[in-house]
Amino acid sequence: MNWTVSEIRRYPVKSLGGETLTTTKLEPGRGIAGDRRYALMPAAGGEPAPGWRPKTQCVVLVRNETMVRLGARYDDGSGQVVISKGGRE
Repeated sequence: MNWTVSEIRRYPVKSLGGETLTTTKLEPGRGIAGDRRYALMPAAGGEPAPGWRPKTQCVVLVRNETMVRLGARYDDGSGQVVISKGGRE
């Protein structure tokens, strides 16, 4: 069976719109670099400790439908995420 890849999408911030990649590097057992690397957390006063959090602690599209208006792109070189709304960053 032959497969054809028609599009590669990356979602740097969980539950936000993503970006189309023209190329990416894949390694066995790993995902696309920068994919779902970040998530939005509800304000809790102070800066949250780094590390993995369960989905139930994150702001997710299924509970916050207005997030569909936001997009994100990840800059591989700088490691920065740019969030946009309606094409404006």
